[in-house]
Amino acid sequence: VVKDNINEKLNFISSNIKKIGDVSCKYFVKDNRKKGGSYKEYIGKIKKVDANKKCLVFVDGTIINFLDIYNISLEDFLYFDI
Repeated sequence: VVKDNINEKLNFISSNIKKIGDVSCKYFVKDNRKKGGSYKEYIGKIKKVDANKKCLVFVDGTIINFLDIYNISLEDFLYFDI
């Protein structure tokens, strides 16, 4: 259910990318030294939803893989009817 919600948000972002400001993305980062990892939060403007590479690309070059995403918040989204 959570992944379905994320997929809906990714589809929405992809279709409205020029209308969306900053998004908040909570994602998992694997710990390379031991088992497990931690969750990080990144806030920024998305440049591209890359369906082929299965990742979000932000304008500053940050890349987050779809499978690592725990949540995406579009709280700052304002819809402008064109």
